Amino acid sequence: MIVKLTVFVLIAAVWSVAGIRALRGREQNKEAALYGGIMGISVALGCLFIARVHVPSFIRPCQMVLEPIGKLLLR
Repeated sequence: MIVKLTVFVLIAAVWSVAGIRALRGREQNKEAALYGGIMGISVALGCLFIARVHVPSFIRPCQMVLEPIGKLLLR
């Protein structure tokens, strides 16, 4: 399990650094920061999924917020 997580993190880190360098080379610093943040969240969630940790779903909170809006639009 630890080997899988380590390999995953190393591959994701190399991929992220390459993408961030490419964006910074084109003077896109804001995009590079956003890309780095998204990749960091993705790596964290990926590690949790590989370790088979139950991650709560965001479906129910989103449904509670968006369902009344959808019903209002369908009237």
